[in-house]
Amino acid sequence: MTLLADIALMVGIFFLGRGVMKASEHPSWEVQFALGRFALAVALAGAMVMFTLIDRGVTTTSFMLDLGDQPAAAAYSMIQFVYYAIVLSAMAALAARQVRSSEGLQQWPPGAVLLGSGCGTALSAVVITMDLAASWAIFRSGELWPWPMNPCTCSRSCFSA
Repeated sequence: MTLLADIALMVGIFFLGRGVMKASEHPSWEVQFALGRFALAVALAGAMVMFTLIDRGVTTTSFMLDLGDQPAAAAYSMIQFVYYAIVLSAMAALAARQVRSSEGLQQWPPGAVLLGSGCGTALSAVVITMDLAASWAIFRSGELWPWPMNPCTCSRSCFSA
């Protein structure tokens, strides 16, 4: 159920971004690419692959709390939130251009999109940072690789005095 809910959210964000892009005049190629089908397909494929690598047992409502100590779970989360950050940043760029070209009360709707996109991008950055910190802790603990292959353990034993 978790995977289906996350896919639905990613597709919803895709359509939200496409709607904002269609309402905009002459979006740049970067924005079109960020809000395009290819970016969505890559994000969905990556999320599905990482989800299959998670040792999850049963799907839970507190997914990351229960399974967040696995590198695949961190990668799964990061793929989603990187995609959200890309789409929301593109929406913010479109909204900022619209705010500059509008006057008076006409600036309020794109201003609200700009504010919401900025908050969503900030949230994505926080989640990605937390996932990176968890991944680094797993990497440093040595649980990611067995001893001979673990770079941290090997470097500590090889280079300590």
